Amino acid sequence: MERSHANKAPLAANIPRNAALEPTAETKTTRREWLQKGAKAAAAMTAAGTFWSSLNFYVNAQSRPVLRITGWGGAYGDLYQRHVIPAFEKEYNCRVEVDTAFPFEPKLLASPRNRPIYDVFHSNNQPVTKVMEAGYLEENLTASEIPNLRDCYDYVTAPTVPGIAAFVSGIGLG
Repeated sequence: MERSHANKAPLAANIPRNAALEPTAETKTTRREWLQKGAKAAAAMTAAGTFWSSLNFYVNAQSRPVLRITGWGGAYGDLYQRHVIPAFEKEYNCRVEVDTAFPFEPKLLASPRNRPIYDVFHSNNQPVTKVMEAGYLEENLTASEIPNLRDCYDYVTAPTVPGIAAFVSGIGLG
């Protein structure tokens, strides 16, 4: 026969207690003590964060500069990873980080304009237009700023193309 709910012992009463874990007058902490300990812990974490960020700056200042770019995967990505990026890194003594996790525009638009997530932005015309309108890209690039531009076809800087066109069609490797 089932006992009524009123006759059942509370669940907590069935859990054995460990006397060693019970607070005593010596181990009880007041609210004020908790606040003081929390303030000390926060100050210690702030100091540690300042130390680590300054150390990170020092380490980064001693290492090669990083060029952050977007890129496609597939044959294009393979070509760049095997031939273009290593030669560029060697010539300019830098490291190139390629983000191939599309879409790129939301990540760029979420980053601060004075410190964007990408240094070089590869994308299609429509998304590039949105990013340019938001003020993330240089609008008028000239041959004085990019000497190799005079060796390019005229259409790469056409008024209808935001930035500089890199490809007109996909790369086909057979």
